[in-house]
Amino acid sequence: MKKAKEQVDIERLVTWALLDQGLGWSTGQSSGGNLMTLGTRIDTSGISTPSVSLQSDDDALLVRAGIDAMAPDVAELIIRHGRIGQRPDWCEEGVGDFVQKKSANGKLAWVFEKPGDYRSPRKPVMEFIGWRKEQVEYFRATYRLWWVGLQDLATHLNTVMATHEATGPKAPFEPWLEEKPVIHTPDGPLESREKPRKRGTREYVEIEGKMVRRA
Repeated sequence: MKKAKEQVDIERLVTWALLDQGLGWSTGQSSGGNLMTLGTRIDTSGISTPSVSLQSDDDALLVRAGIDAMAPDVAELIIRHGRIGQRPDWCEEGVGDFVQKKSANGKLAWVFEKPGDYRSPRKPVMEFIGWRKEQVEYFRATYRLWWVGLQDLATHLNTVMATHEATGPKAPFEPWLEEKPVIHTPDGPLESREKPRKRGTREYVEIEGKMVRRA
């Protein structure tokens, strides 16, 4: 009886091949063949290079070969994020906004119509905080490109892999369109209306003046 293939989300399958199987830094020619250095320039600061000797499943070679056959910009995206197990940044906080600037002493900054005359008409000194609209659009277009690349890769791999079946991607296509998380309390659902903050390694959101750890 033929053994059933193991179903794995394509995002996880890529990380398995590139990181767990050690193919994220080299191009496999065969399960025991020579390896050529990857030409893609990727920031690897703080990441230890896994040994190619970790490679123990020929499906991993097929994953890497499938990525290498893709358009260079898509392949670079999938490798860059797959070998560290992360998704592309899509600017969760969205487009920034103009806010009134604060002076060195923490007070709101103003410009007076008559310099030195603090009773004369004044206007707030504004500054832009956050991502520009064109930056957000760029990051989100990059995220979509990564997602579609994973989908195409999964379709291809399911025609060649022997022991795995790629599913997904489970990651949302446009996560910025998803509804804000709702936190349920004894008094009913309570919507989060504020920006997330971080304490240590845990992410919190402020709800009605209280800091609540996000699930």
